[in-house]
Amino acid sequence: MSKPNETFIRFEQRLKEVLGHSKRELNHDFPVLQSLIRSEGGVMSVKRLLSPRDRFSFGFKRLIDAGYPNYTLESVVLEFADTGIFNEEEIETAKWRLDNKLKAKE
Repeated sequence: MSKPNETFIRFEQRLKEVLGHSKRELNHDFPVLQSLIRSEGGVMSVKRLLSPRDRFSFGFKRLIDAGYPNYTLESVVLEFADTGIFNEEEIETAKWRLDNKLKAKE
């Protein structure tokens, strides 16, 4: 069995940290994302949730409505944009969603 990539581990730790902040601020634990992280790991879960590009998840909308765009998984993706764990399309999707967050309120 191969040793998990340290960048993947750091990403998942950061994602869980952000989820903890979200839980404290919104009293919501984002159960779908938590379940995906347990079953697939943080990176693979986020890759799955970044498709399709123009679909805003319930969690994203909730965080944007509450004024916490920095707690979105998209924000965490951008923190790790230069690590190579996400491809250009995934990074662009994260940027697009954050740049177009007002559409999530419609």
